[in-house]
Amino acid sequence: MEKKKGYSMFVKDKLDPADSMRIERKIYFEEQTADLSGLTALPLEQLQALREEYAAAEKSAFEALQEQAAAWDEQAGKTLAIDKAIEYVRTPEVKHTANQWEATDYGKHISNRVYQMRYHISENTRYDREKEKSFPYSWTLSWSIYTNSPHNYGQAKIAGQERKVFADKAAMEKYLNGRIKAYAHLFTEISPSIPKEYAEQFKVNGQLLPGYSIEGEERTQPGQEAGKTDPAPAEQAAEQTTGQRKERDPMNEQFSILIDSRTRFETGKPGGEWLSIPTTAEQLHAAMKSVGITAENPQDFFINGFANTEKQPFDVPLSVIQGSTIDELNYLGKLLEMQSDEDRDKFTAAVTLGEHAGSVKDLINLAQNLDCYWIYPTVRSEADYGYYLIDELDELELPEEAKKYFKYEEYGRDAVQKDRGQFTDQGYIYNNGNTFSQWYKGRDNDIPKEYKVMSFPEPERPTPDKLEKDEAVPEQEAAPQEPQPEAQPRPVNPIILTADKPAEKLKEITDRLEQGITELFDSERYKEYLQVMSKFHNYSFNNTLLIAMQKPDASLIAGFNAWKNNFGRNVIRGEKGIRILAPSPYKIRQEVEKKDPQTGKTVIGKDGKPVTETKEIQIPAYKVVAVFDVSQTEGRELPSISANELTGDVEQYEDFFAALEKTSPVPMGFEKIEGTAHGYYHLEEKRIAIDEGMSQLQNLKTAIHEIAHAKLHDIDLNAPEQPDRPDRRTREVQAESIAYTVCQHYGLDTSDYSFGYVAGWSSGRELAELKISLETIRATAAEIINTIDGHFAELQKEREAAKAQEAEKEPTPDLAAEPTVTILWSESPQLREGDTFPLSRANALIEAIDEANLASPGYDKTEFRIDYVMNGIPDHYEGRQDLGDGEGALIEHIEKYHTYYANDPNWENYLLQHEGKEALEADKEHRAMLLNEFIPYLKLHCNLSEMERIAGGALQAGESLTPTETAYHTAMQAYVAECRGLINQGEYHLPPVPQLKDFDVELAAYKEHVKAEIAQEAADAGMTVEEYAANGYEPYTAQEPEAAQTAEPQEPGDPEAQEKPQEPESPASEKADTSEQAEPTTSEAAQTSTPEPTETTVTYYPINENAARRAKEAISFSDYKPGSATAEYRHYVDEAAEIAARQKKRVDPSFHERIDGLLDAYARKLAANMNKGYEITARVPSIMIAGGSNFPVRKKEKQNAAADKNMEEYREIQGLLDKIRSTGMGGISADDPNAVSKLESKLAKLEALQETMKAVNAYYRKNKTLDGCPHLSPEQIEKLKASMSGSYRANPKPFESYQLSNNNAEIHRLKNRITALTRRKELGYVGWEFDGGRVEANTADNRLQIFFDEKPDKEIREELKGNGFRYAPSAEAWQRQLNDNAIYAADRIKCIQPLTGERPTELQKRARQEAAAQEQPQEETQGAEPGTTDTPEKPFEPESIYKVRQNPYSDNPENSSILQEYVTQENGMAKLGDILYIGTPEKCRELLGKLEAGELTQGDVKELYAKAQEAQPAAEPGQETPEPTAAEKEPDKDTFSIYQLKRGDETRDYRFEPYDRLQAAGLSVEAANYDLIYTAPLAPDMTLEDISVRFNIDHPKDFKGHSLSTSDVVVLHQNGQDTAHYADSYGYREVPEFLQEQTPQLTPDTRMTGEQIRTPRGSFSVTDMTAEQMREAGYGLHHTSEDGKYLIMGNGTQAFAIAAEQPEKVNPLKHIEDAIEQNDNNFDGIINNTPTPTADELEAKARSGEQISLAEYAAALKADKEQGKKTEPGKKPEKKPSIRAQLKADKERAAQKKQARSKSQDLERS
Repeated sequence: MEKKKGYSMFVKDKLDPADSMRIERKIYFEEQTADLSGLTALPLEQLQALREEYAAAEKSAFEALQEQAAAWDEQAGKTLAIDKAIEYVRTPEVKHTANQWEATDYGKHISNRVYQMRYHISENTRYDREKEKSFPYSWTLSWSIYTNSPHNYGQAKIAGQERKVFADKAAMEKYLNGRIKAYAHLFTEISPSIPKEYAEQFKVNGQLLPGYSIEGEERTQPGQEAGKTDPAPAEQAAEQTTGQRKERDPMNEQFSILIDSRTRFETGKPGGEWLSIPTTAEQLHAAMKSVGITAENPQDFFINGFANTEKQPFDVPLSVIQGSTIDELNYLGKLLEMQSDEDRDKFTAAVTLGEHAGSVKDLINLAQNLDCYWIYPTVRSEADYGYYLIDELDELELPEEAKKYFKYEEYGRDAVQKDRGQFTDQGYIYNNGNTFSQWYKGRDNDIPKEYKVMSFPEPERPTPDKLEKDEAVPEQEAAPQEPQPEAQPRPVNPIILTADKPAEKLKEITDRLEQGITELFDSERYKEYLQVMSKFHNYSFNNTLLIAMQKPDASLIAGFNAWKNNFGRNVIRGEKGIRILAPSPYKIRQEVEKKDPQTGKTVIGKDGKPVTETKEIQIPAYKVVAVFDVSQTEGRELPSISANELTGDVEQYEDFFAALEKTSPVPMGFEKIEGTAHGYYHLEEKRIAIDEGMSQLQNLKTAIHEIAHAKLHDIDLNAPEQPDRPDRRTREVQAESIAYTVCQHYGLDTSDYSFGYVAGWSSGRELAELKISLETIRATAAEIINTIDGHFAELQKEREAAKAQEAEKEPTPDLAAEPTVTILWSESPQLREGDTFPLSRANALIEAIDEANLASPGYDKTEFRIDYVMNGIPDHYEGRQDLGDGEGALIEHIEKYHTYYANDPNWENYLLQHEGKEALEADKEHRAMLLNEFIPYLKLHCNLSEMERIAGGALQAGESLTPTETAYHTAMQAYVAECRGLINQGEYHLPPVPQLKDFDVELAAYKEHVKAEIAQEAADAGMTVEEYAANGYEPYTAQEPEAAQTAEPQEPGDPEAQEKPQEPESPASEKADTSEQAEPTTSEAAQTSTPEPTETTVTYYPINENAARRAKEAISFSDYKPGSATAEYRHYVDEAAEIAARQKKRVDPSFHERIDGLLDAYARKLAANMNKGYEITARVPSIMIAGGSNFPVRKKEKQNAAADKNMEEYREIQGLLDKIRSTGMGGISADDPNAVSKLESKLAKLEALQETMKAVNAYYRKNKTLDGCPHLSPEQIEKLKASMSGSYRANPKPFESYQLSNNNAEIHRLKNRITALTRRKELGYVGWEFDGGRVEANTADNRLQIFFDEKPDKEIREELKGNGFRYAPSAEAWQRQLNDNAIYAADRIKCIQPLTGERPTELQKRARQEAAAQEQPQEETQGAEPGTTDTPEKPFEPESIYKVRQNPYSDNPENSSILQEYVTQENGMAKLGDILYIGTPEKCRELLGKLEAGELTQGDVKELYAKAQEAQPAAEPGQETPEPTAAEKEPDKDTFSIYQLKRGDETRDYRFEPYDRLQAAGLSVEAANYDLIYTAPLAPDMTLEDISVRFNIDHPKDFKGHSLSTSDVVVLHQNGQDTAHYADSYGYREVPEFLQEQTPQLTPDTRMTGEQIRTPRGSFSVTDMTAEQMREAGYGLHHTSEDGKYLIMGNGTQAFAIAAEQPEKVNPLKHIEDAIEQNDNNFDGIINNTPTPTADELEAKARSGEQISLAEYAAALKADKEQGKKTEPGKKPEKKPSIRAQLKADKERAAQKKQARSKSQDLERS
């Protein structure tokens, strides 16, 4: 700020060279220094003129300044260019290793000026507690290739893979060497050309750094302008960009694959050509040629990419595509091309489901089996699925008011689990269980010929001139070729033999051999022959050559049967055989001279002639056979068949070279050899010399070469001539060929071998000479290989033995030692290099030094090493601490250091940028181990050291210690030693710390004394110590004898004492419990026996007993019982097998295989789940086992989370049992086109069965026996007799009434269904138009569909959903199943009413009338739906329907049910008819069954009721009904009853809730919340699962509740006992509380009187409860007060006083009452001569409004009954009112007490 006169100036001038210039001034007026008097005196016009003049001058100054600024612009640009040039010049030269591998702290590294490559290998070990040693189980490899530019902001990644895991180290090393070899071409020059895509990495300010060049561009010479390069390479590079898809046909393309060359890909070259599928042979050949694939290199062909299309968006892994053939992919593409849009969506969803998507073979079969899946396009969530099942399919038939509270999402979730379905982008899909057919079995001939396109294009052949030119150079040395990647198997080029006879075939193949020899001596052909020889060195020359001619890449060959019988492999269909020669000797009988066995001379006969004899002579011969290479077979895996490969610098070099030395016939040594020779064989000194300084690999090659010379070409120099010695060129060819063969056999790098000279060497030589040389090469190579193998194996065995001896000598770590700290170096004067301290001392010492140095400037750097034993393995940790920086003790410093870096985002970013994501994850894992395991380990040792120090100090003091303290401190030292050993072995759950009181002798003696007293008291009470303690250390109180104990034993003949036999089995009862799919067995005769159960094979999977034992030890102190885990698992599997066996009995045999599959899946998954559960439980022990000290809370939380997840899997596995139970239980769907015929077939069988059962019963009633019954076979008669003899019924029948009624109800139900389906099919439905759309009756899809012109608003959509319609995107319509209910629902939707003004039901009626009139103009129309015709064919006949309902006017259990008649009406409704019977539910249902079976009429039932009323007159009010005698009682039947929650808000929280959720909410299953819905007889073999299936799939006709579901209760009455079972999410749970009376529990603290009494044992509150009530509340007698008036009762925590029962005192009035009272009253201490009033007198009092005693009224009724015989003779008794009169009177009386209940809604309907 500058101040001038009158103003001040703010200056902000700034110059940043080559960046910015800033000149900024701001003027401020200063009142204190300004003088305006001269200016203010001037006139305004003059002031304005001055203003303009000064402003113009200001502008001139500004313009001049702008001119100067322009000059700055130019100068600043020059300065900036200089800065950028300086930055370019200052860019440092990149550091590199000059293409040499160097070791680093993190693996190995090689680099040059452009590229760098790294790799790191880590060994993953597992500790063996028995051997106390860690062993590797896998190896992890990370490798990468980046640019190596001078920039500091990161490098571009070229290739690499992070953390690839190998189980075999050799496989890992082979893979790594392959990667190194594949990218070796990048490291041949120090400064190779830079690919264009990485050029920017090597530019600074747009200028390429010096010494670099870009691929395709010439080096820019001085003076040459940058950028003037040939544009062609850039265009070519753009064309070669990987992944560019060319000329794809979007019309027919289903998906596409990326065709690539393996050689190009593995050498890092870009490429690839996208091919649309389906394709043609021409398109395939064009794609192959574009990437360099022809018939000469088919092994290079591979698929490198896969892409789906918008039309076919299915997705599978690339490995699935790569594992197929082109023909398979084309076949799949053709199948997908023929699919409709709906099938495409289903196929894509099915692939996502993943059941048949593991290979292209599966995908081909899946495309042809889409009928095995159901897909719902509109269902996208569990809630959607729940709504679809409930609202559209009416699966549960819920009333509308129940739907408000129904949890659709949970229902949908359960359904998804049962379906095993999946939600996809195309909708919800699941397998419907249809048969999945294997149309395509993976064979080549299964693919139609028109879809086969696979073949390789022919290569472009060079001109003959070029071939002749190459051959003209006989001794040229070919340049080393780039290593080729591992090739795919090449097809066999078979030798075609035209002859038929074996001899001619042999001649033909011999001629081909000679031709093959002449063609062999081409450089590459000869190399292939040597490669074959390296693998088949023990084969003959002829066969080796034959193999090389037909399949040069063969590795192991055998005959067709040999592969099958010896190796378990089969020759792939279509493969061609390799023709070779096999020995085929034969024997002949021939006369030969007889030889003397001792002398060997010919035996001479008497005639002087040699004696002859006949002998069998074997004649050698050969035949042509076909063999196959291992690559032409498939089947069982083979062990490694190749020799151990020696890679890199040749692993195991010393042993291999030693084997070569033993193989060599002469000594070998190293010396400096001048010139280019690598070695030589000295003919005179008989030794081999190898040049010094070569690589190990070259040493081996040279040694083998010279050994070949020594074996083949050694000569005697003193001999004058060497006629048999080959010429020098032949010797070199032989030695080099042998060396190549041997190296190739052992996998050594042979890329530098070249045989271009063999063509010149072989020219002009005779065929016999060439064959001799080749046989020599083969035999010598085989000899060397066999000899090396023998020596190498011996050396390896010796080395392994030496390693084992060294391992035994290794010192074992001291497991009881404390970790030590060694100072590596330190700046602190208090620490010296090499000082070693125990961890606890070093920790304290470093803390003291750090604190002392806080005040001094700087800090002392100190490096340290901690040696420790963790998990039984010695290890060490190295680090550095700056003493004086305030980080405290050593352990504290380590913890702070790693905590800081574990949470430092800058460190994370650095690792991500320089090392990658895998390195960051490894760093986090390492630091987590240190913080969570290593630091606690060190702290535990320090804690133990402190305990040891205190104990040792106390013992050293010694004098003042008591014996107890001495024992305590001594035990503490032993405890520390024990714990150190445990910690060092990885056991962190230490035993409890010794306590001083444990060593107190007096306290221990006192405890023993108390225990002895307790034992004595228990013995006196006749109890064990445990029983005595459980009873609160009180003896048992005497119990009053129960009435049951005094009951007399029943006679053997008493029916009640006999075991109740099983309910007889019959088809009727069985069929009533099964679904519609299970049809009756026969229509000719009733079947009284069930088929033999199908055998169920159970497969048990192994259970990890070791894991189970560890889990047991982690949670319990008790010992593990061996085999208990396996026994538990097998118990569960056996239970599942029983369920499967029961289900097989109930379903068609076609479902048995599926049931077996589900059972096997259950057994397999359960074993895996239990093993996983044991492993999880063993991770962290229970706190009761480990103790609270240092308990690993975080690990326990992880364990709990894993256990929860495992439990969820267990629940899913248990769901398989539900799938077993439901298999084969599906009904006949209305959508089934053959539904009517199926129902009619089933109906016919049921009707025949009904007639048979009725005929059998009639025969039995008439003849009182089944013998001779014409309707049954003898076997059936015997079975029915056995069933009847075992029945619990008094008068059993062959077929009971409930069987007939159930079968009859099923017949009625089927008839109704057939009528409805037939009428719908015959009459059909019609659509209509409405304002804004149309409605169509789609009979093909069985759907009523609503089409809107525009999207309906939200209110309309909600109305549609409320009436059961759902939107179907596939049809673009709102729809529901086409039936009468759909038409009725359309009536309720206002927005879709027909334009004609009619209602949809009226429209259907009119349309059907018109159709009927056209077909039968003379006849009346017949019943149409919905609605009926005006003039039916015949008058309506009402029909009676009978139902059992609850009696709303009586609370008496004997009159709780009514058998009611309902009469049908023309409008389809029903009105109330007569009440036929009133009684118990069981009796009413029994009569209902007889009515429906036709055994009784209405009149019969009414007569039965009248008789029952006469036999048991209604009790008057207050009079108890007499208990029937045992003879009068009906036998106690086995029944089941279904209870469902009452409707209303009070039960909303209970409805459809699983039992566990009720418990968590504090709710219980109480009978008060439930209504009895249904009761029926319980068959002996009926289970809860049977009841569940029946009341979900096939309801009985008289069942009016909803389908049995969660929160319902089933009460089973069996053998006189009741058990209640709650329907849970999975299965049933027994709920005894349902049967308990809900009476409040009395407690003494709520019944206290306020008084207190004192006894010698204390003061006690008085309660008014009795002794019996106190005992029921859990209280027992403690003692009695001194005066005997009170009993003191307690429960171990509380005690109360109650009044003791006093002896009855004599009442002096008793004798007086007995003497003078006139009536027969009890003695009550009151003189009353009033006689007992009569019942009439008491009723009169009650009518006048007076109160009367019910006891007096009961006594009066009894007296009247006893005096009833005294009635006047001739007086007629009053006529008993009719049933209707009694019911009417009961109804009127009930109306005075409570309002009449409304009629049930179900009684209003038909």
